[in-house]
Amino acid sequence: MRQLARVKNMFKFGYLRPMQLRIHLPNLITAANAIFGLLAILSVFQNLFEWTLIFFLFGMVCDFLDGWVARWVGATSELGAQLDSLADMITSGVLPGVLVYQLIRTQSSSYWDFSAADLGLEATFSLSTVGWVGLLLPLGAAYRLARFNIDTEQSKYFKGLASPANALFFVGYPLWVESTTLLPLKGLLIQPEIITFWVIFFVFIMNSPLRMFKLKFNTLYDKIYVAILFSGSILFFILFGVAAFSLSVLLYILLCLTRNVTL
Repeated sequence: MRQLARVKNMFKFGYLRPMQLRIHLPNLITAANAIFGLLAILSVFQNLFEWTLIFFLFGMVCDFLDGWVARWVGATSELGAQLDSLADMITSGVLPGVLVYQLIRTQSSSYWDFSAADLGLEATFSLSTVGWVGLLLPLGAAYRLARFNIDTEQSKYFKGLASPANALFFVGYPLWVESTTLLPLKGLLIQPEIITFWVIFFVFIMNSPLRMFKLKFNTLYDKIYVAILFSGSILFFILFGVAAFSLSVLLYILLCLTRNVTL
């Protein structure tokens, strides 16, 4: 009875009123995005890359829903915007960086060993001499997200590749490498030098001034390019299965480059 009375008092004093719950709903969805990102990181440590992709896609659904729900219930806020960026930093920044480090680490046995015996620490910290390049992805994503937060020109288009698209490429990369259709390319795609190239390329493209269209229908050109992107992605799924995720991101970048040249 005491518990029931306590809940009634919480409703009475406004702590659990539907209006109050409605205000916090978008932030709860944003928190779910961060949780799915953390679960994806844990799956990378176990080399369960299919689960990494699943958790990431769930996170992206939450990333889409939190803004939509916030506008629907009229609960948009600066706090929500900042939380959204912090959650994206986990799902679209830290996750691909950890994944790249793990991929390269399994292909290279070269490490830097750091000992702290002078401090009384017996354990030695080892860092992959090539895999550290994955750390550039969280840095690039952090700069991209910070720039997006203060840029007022990205309402109709992105300036530089959005961090979720960057993450989608790398989250899909291990499945691209293991694709049976593209098996002859595995030896090339898994090379640390090739992965390093992709990291540098995507860090650059994320923070470039290149205008990249959103998946909306603002103009006739947008309709055409979005239609080509979706058609190409469907074709990739038919031909290459889950490798289509990474290939679709490359197609999107190519279409954006074409659109910038033709307009």
